[in-house]
Amino acid sequence: MAEDLREKLKSDIQATHAPELLPHHRRDALFMVRKDVDILDAAVAIASDATEIVAVLIKEEKLFKPSLAQLSDWCVDRELRFQFVILQPYVLAQALEDVQAESDKSQN
Repeated sequence: MAEDLREKLKSDIQATHAPELLPHHRRDALFMVRKDVDILDAAVAIASDATEIVAVLIKEEKLFKPSLAQLSDWCVDRELRFQFVILQPYVLAQALEDVQAESDKSQN
């Protein structure tokens, strides 16, 4: 069963640019996944209600809601792409470029 969920979510992962993520941010449903976490692992944890794993990801800020300033910065770079997966009502996204090092600095 868990393997079926993993395969389903793996097939649901897509790529996009930052402006397409804005509507999800506006409805407070966008979560970013740090590069050192497999987006598929995070998606499986959320979809299977693994609350302990999700709580650790949030506590360690490996799963976070981006600020509007971060999203605005990302929207400027037309080359920047994100992979994302929809887990109703949430959307998980992860940078495909080296954007997170810069955005991490802006959070401090």
